[in-house]
Amino acid sequence: MQYTRTSFATIATLFALAAPVATADAAPDGWTIVDLGSAHNIGSMALNDHSWVVMGNKILSPSASGYTTTELLSTAGTANNFSLRDINNANVVLGNDGSAGSWQAFVWQAGVRTSLPQRLDYTGHFQSQARGINDNGQVVGNTGDYAAIWSPNGTGGYNITTLGWYWSNNSVGSGEGVSINSAGAGLMATVYNQYRPGYTTGLGNGITILGDGL
Repeated sequence: MQYTRTSFATIATLFALAAPVATADAAPDGWTIVDLGSAHNIGSMALNDHSWVVMGNKILSPSASGYTTTELLSTAGTANNFSLRDINNANVVLGNDGSAGSWQAFVWQAGVRTSLPQRLDYTGHFQSQARGINDNGQVVGNTGDYAAIWSPNGTGGYNITTLGWYWSNNSVGSGEGVSINSAGAGLMATVYNQYRPGYTTGLGNGITILGDGL
């Protein structure tokens, strides 16, 4: 999907006020607002504990003068069919690049971009989309027709584990992973017949269905 709208974002951070806010249109007591500007193709925004922000194809990192902006581009050299999804506290950025026709999930850190391994879908095409990353560098999303988790292998690459397949069973993982915490517990959702959110303490075991969506 190509997003064409322009969006605006702000970041609010707590600080101790020395005096009460006097103007009616000022930020509420205890907050200050920083205008992050605009960006195209925003599918999601994310913020880590170091106040790094990802939105659209931009990475914004705090600096002495405000924020420094780094723009990432697709393999086609544009911001179309390209979006950054998440960032962890090691400043590892998660994104998806659809400029080649099929989506490719990737991670980016300090100028180095690494594509995540993929599986075939039922049409015989490789594709992947990432949704969330935790502080251990584990990523959840989907590849082929599977919910997936990618884990760093210690050599700069990633191992992939998939759960379920929606043509063969109605398991909680046969769709996509949408979020993962730092303990490695992932939130999954299926796309078979109905939308069924689920929670797992490890792909392939400990699955609890949260609701059947009916």
